[in-house]
Amino acid sequence: MLTTLVVWSYAISVGVVGLPTACSFTKQVIPALKKYKLLHVPLVLLGLACSFVAEVPLHILLLKVVLIKLTNLLGGFDYYLPWIMYVFDLATMGGLVLLFVQAENTRLVAEEAIKKLGGKPIESIVSLPHLKQLINPFHKLPVTIYPNITYATNEESIEAIGKTNDYNQPRYMTLDVYTRSNRRSDSLRPVLVHIHGGAWQMGSKEPLHPYEALLVAENDWVVVNVNYRLAPANAYPTHLLDVKRALRWVKQSIESFGGDPNFVVIEGDSGGGQLAAVAAFTANEAEFQPGFEQVDTSVRGVITMSGCLDIQNPKETKEFFVNRAVMNPNVEQSFLDKHSPMTALPEAGRQGKLVPFLTIVGQSDSLSDCSSTKQFKRIYDQAIEGNHGKAGCTYLALAVSSGKIDGYLSNS
Repeated sequence: MLTTLVVWSYAISVGVVGLPTACSFTKQVIPALKKYKLLHVPLVLLGLACSFVAEVPLHILLLKVVLIKLTNLLGGFDYYLPWIMYVFDLATMGGLVLLFVQAENTRLVAEEAIKKLGGKPIESIVSLPHLKQLINPFHKLPVTIYPNITYATNEESIEAIGKTNDYNQPRYMTLDVYTRSNRRSDSLRPVLVHIHGGAWQMGSKEPLHPYEALLVAENDWVVVNVNYRLAPANAYPTHLLDVKRALRWVKQSIESFGGDPNFVVIEGDSGGGQLAAVAAFTANEAEFQPGFEQVDTSVRGVITMSGCLDIQNPKETKEFFVNRAVMNPNVEQSFLDKHSPMTALPEAGRQGKLVPFLTIVGQSDSLSDCSSTKQFKRIYDQAIEGNHGKAGCTYLALAVSSGKIDGYLSNS
């Protein structure tokens, strides 16, 4: 009985890890299947699994080695099935090694970007701080969290309950503040406001992402992770209004946590990238700041990570946004133009609302199309042509092809 359990456990583990590992190298597979609506949720989960495998390939590889040894010890390889699966597992382990090598090779692109932007060099992975993190990804950094701070007013919370008849809605109107446990300076620190992704329907402000933790621990930034209300309980642009409310709180209260309200950078991934960009493009517009029209919600810069910068292309993205986020198939074209960063960018330029952008994409990311980010940069460059101010857009694509860097760094 035990041996049978071991055999099937090993066989299943090969498939569970092997499929997302293979899909990490074949970006076209998941988008090609998105036309089948019944596969939408499984494909999203598969995309997330691909991202997870690509994040920690070395740790997964070590776990696989342990599992193989355990299977052999318990007599699992006395049967044909584990040997057949082992052949596939060898290919998977080779893929995991390649993913780890790719992650290390992208440092070249990152180092070039940091050098051009005037930052400090990246420490080696074998340096003491990174070695601790490599050995133990759960290594505790000197970071203090102030969780679940409400950014909504009492009136806004009551309105949120009234619209949905759901007393849990105000819990989405919260944020977490992260600071260094032992501050290195008494001066106010720059602030990063993070807007999570999740296709406007899911996601959460938790957890603190590794790069955010390093930003707090090593550079003494203050990081704010924001929750916002989601569809289908709340139709877009409720999401955007909540982001604006969070910015209101940051501008009014972050100084109490050592943050500089005059140096706020907003960042988002996936759908959160769309929200971050549109929040910057619509800074201080009364339409999106009901009840706090006079509050300054401008930011000093925007960072998008695999951000959804074009909600109108391809057609499947537009249909999803209209039907699943806005929940109004008859929404006006002017509304879509206003809320798609790609089409809203030129008007933001004419209004003088463009701030520095850093757009980061993974060319092997199965959940996003980096071509739209390239197009976004081209439009951005056209919008600031002839303007030699501080605004600019840096496009950073990270990928590896045939063991060589296929990254691209461009700034204006």
